[in-house]
Amino acid sequence: MSRHFSLLVVDDAENDRFFIQEVIRKNGLRLDVRAVTDGVEAQTALQGGYRPDLILLDINMPQMNGLEFLAWMKADPIYRAIPVVMLTTSAADPDVTSAYDLGAAVYVAKPLGLPQFVEILLKVHDLFFATALLPMERP
Repeated sequence: MSRHFSLLVVDDAENDRFFIQEVIRKNGLRLDVRAVTDGVEAQTALQGGYRPDLILLDINMPQMNGLEFLAWMKADPIYRAIPVVMLTTSAADPDVTSAYDLGAAVYVAKPLGLPQFVEILLKVHDLFFATALLPMERP
């Protein structure tokens, strides 16, 4: 991986935001991480010119939930190409279906155990930053 990638974590759970950043740091993953607590903050970051290579998005958040943010983001051609991984506690079929209908690339239910959470984060990293082709330039 020759390119340095950026990740936007959108999750209101402070522990999850911290844990994601720690997994990235402890595994030596070359990612610039920005973490925000809800869809409004994520929207502000994008509108301010921040262009992550990938977004990890929770659903259940205050102000603007993940599905609302996803709908807003994917409706705008400026942000539409940014892949979104739903990483949330909800495994409810309506949430899964809505997320895919709105343009999520992947939907993953957060596991209860920390080892499984680490495994998922490493798989997401490998898929999006070591295997998949991502756009090089953003508007």
